[in-house]
Amino acid sequence: MDLGALTAATVAGEPYLGPLTFVLLQLNCEERSAQWTWDAQTLGWSHRTTIDWFYGPSLEHEVHDLPSIESGPWGSWDRLSRTLRVSDDLTWTADVSTAFPCSRLGTTTQVIRLYDAAETMADCAIWGPDADLVTEGDAAWSLPVERPDELLDCRSWQ
Repeated sequence: MDLGALTAATVAGEPYLGPLTFVLLQLNCEERSAQWTWDAQTLGWSHRTTIDWFYGPSLEHEVHDLPSIESGPWGSWDRLSRTLRVSDDLTWTADVSTAFPCSRLGTTTQVIRLYDAAETMADCAIWGPDADLVTEGDAAWSLPVERPDELLDCRSWQ
């Protein structure tokens, strides 16, 4: 998706009326600084974006918000980002730190949900080795997440 062209079209005063959806999702960890960084880009303006982050067959779980840090004109796009430091005592604090060390990169499962202004889930993406455990019918209902029924509508992200 050419966000530059989309921005040029909306600068002319034409609001973006398409679906609110993810076009980019990335997760990286910098071992030297012991920090994870989540980056996302959406078509349309996000209202709220949440990360449910899982590890292992027991599905250790953390929840963080993914805030907008930059927006295109007329509702065209949002850029979202969150940096979390790895906690020294391996506990987590929402939106500040994580218990997951960088060595877990590639072994965690992520669910990122995107909500519109009416608080309706507009898009949901999931990726990671335990994605099936998170989205399988009865298992999804037993997870300690907000609105577990939404997990059944997540699309696989590669």
